[in-house]
Amino acid sequence: MKKIVLVLAVALLSLTTQVFAQKNADTVKLSRDYAEVTKDIADLQVKLQEAQAKLPTAQSKATEAGQDAQQAAQQSSEQAQKASDADYDKTRKARKKAKKAANRSED
Repeated sequence: MKKIVLVLAVALLSLTTQVFAQKNADTVKLSRDYAEVTKDIADLQVKLQEAQAKLPTAQSKATEAGQDAQQAAQQSSEQAQKASDADYDKTRKARKKAKKAANRSED
């Protein structure tokens, strides 16, 4: 009977040791994963700050592009007006200039 109790105690002790060893291994892996995720978050925050710093420049470029498009449309309109008031050669030249203005506005 004493041998059975001793064998059961040793078996129980070995099983609990394995369970705790697995728990520690999981904790180490979890800590490693947490460190990687924390690093990724820090990298993303840096990228976000860089993008926010570039935002005013991008907005000003977009505004300038819109103004350029309006100017090109105005020039095209003026050229069309001249073309309707003039002869064939002037009409062709105005048409070419209008196409160039339209192409610039698309860029």
